[in-house]
Amino acid sequence: MSIAVGSDLRRDVRVMSLIGVAHGLSHFYQTVLLVTLGLAALRDTFGVNFVALSAVATVFYVISGFGQFAAGFIVDRVGARNVLLFGLTTAGLGIAGVGFAESYWQLIVAAAIAGCGNAVFHPADYAILNASVHGSRLGRSYSLHSLLGTLGWAAAPAMIVSVLQPQVGWRVAVIALGSIGPLLALMLASQSTYFNDHRRMTQQASRGEASLRARARSVASVLFQTSILLCFGYFALLSITIVGLQAAAIPSLHGVYGLPEQAGSFALSSMLVASAIGVGVGGFVADKVSGRHDVVASLGMLLAGCFMATVASGVWAPHMVWLGLGLVGFSSGMTTPSRDMIVRAATPPGASGKVFGFVYSGLDAGSALSPVLFALLLNNGLPAGVLYLVAALYVLSVVTVLNIRRIGRPTLAPAQ
Repeated sequence: MSIAVGSDLRRDVRVMSLIGVAHGLSHFYQTVLLVTLGLAALRDTFGVNFVALSAVATVFYVISGFGQFAAGFIVDRVGARNVLLFGLTTAGLGIAGVGFAESYWQLIVAAAIAGCGNAVFHPADYAILNASVHGSRLGRSYSLHSLLGTLGWAAAPAMIVSVLQPQVGWRVAVIALGSIGPLLALMLASQSTYFNDHRRMTQQASRGEASLRARARSVASVLFQTSILLCFGYFALLSITIVGLQAAAIPSLHGVYGLPEQAGSFALSSMLVASAIGVGVGGFVADKVSGRHDVVASLGMLLAGCFMATVASGVWAPHMVWLGLGLVGFSSGMTTPSRDMIVRAATPPGASGKVFGFVYSGLDAGSALSPVLFALLLNNGLPAGVLYLVAALYVLSVVTVLNIRRIGRPTLAPAQ
């Protein structure tokens, strides 16, 4: 019996690790794209300004956002394994395409290809985890999934700006990093015997499809109730800050503190690493404050806003800016587990999948808006404005969290 349990645990750890690494690469590629588009070398190469380059990132997130809706249906039809392998390969090819681009419009095409690949990760990842990992370890698998995603964000700035670009130039750096996707797809394909086919789990659910259709109208009414819309808004605000900082932090820190690109990338990476640490700590905190996750989320976001305001004001010594951003990252990252619990608490029974899908699409909505919004500030010579706007959005998110708890859980009307 102990041998069987040990074997099952090893199998679950293998699956969690493989899917977590794939998720980490998807986040890594997002930041590779954003950081690369923020380099002065790209503005010189293509002769365009911040706004034009930020539009490339907007294309990526718009396609990724719409693609997530379709990806869920495709996963159920052809299997999560095949969709995930497609996503890894396509995202890598799209990122490599940025390095090969000779014109601005080729950058747009490369970002669109990368966005198609990025769209599949959440539906494919969670389908594999749900079907392959023992129920008693699913919570830890979700935690590892989020943690490796955050670390993927953190790894990109320093790798691009401080390591690869100075040695081989931005083109070779991006092409080399893009090749990781297809290579990881080959590796996962060789290990995919450990992945259960989730479609077996959905066959029984599909028998109730008619009743689900009958409930569609009542579910739609839930999505547009105030508490659910506030959850959507919270995620949109959150993604505006995350993507905005990834895209604009380096030039903003140069404008406020005179930091060179390498020092700015180190400060950005410090914030993202601290955010990952905060996610880990936040899991323990969330277990201790059952029922008051709004307090944790509100306090964390308020602290993040205050710390970011000090960074924007220029009061930090230039060589200590990384610490200020680290405090921002830790404070906001700590709210992540409580954030997810808030969404769960606001979700009525019988509408979990649809509500979570709708609410989490707020991440893509905010991500699509963010690059252009912050680029406009940079183009108008307002680097501190970027940081002050992030601080304001952190504080504004507190209002959404407190109102979600005040309004409470919406109701799901019974099917007629």
